[in-house]
Amino acid sequence: RERTSELERSRRQLAASAERWQQLLELSPDAILTVGADGRIRYANRAAQVLADARPGSLRGEPMRTVIPAWPQ
Repeated sequence: RERTSELERSRRQLAASAERWQQLLELSPDAILTVGADGRIRYANRAAQVLADARPGSLRGEPMRTVIPAWPQ
């Protein structure tokens, strides 16, 4: 029972930490993108979407060349 409580507390703390990081990324004034090994965008924060003149969520799965044409293939 004590072990279960400890695991549950750790899960809540991890979820709270992930939420804080997500907010930090979203609210950053800098464009932040993550790109997979295949060169496709996995994540783009609000600033990146504004920079690319893109709708929220529309960059996910697009080639990085959509944002930076000189990006290597």
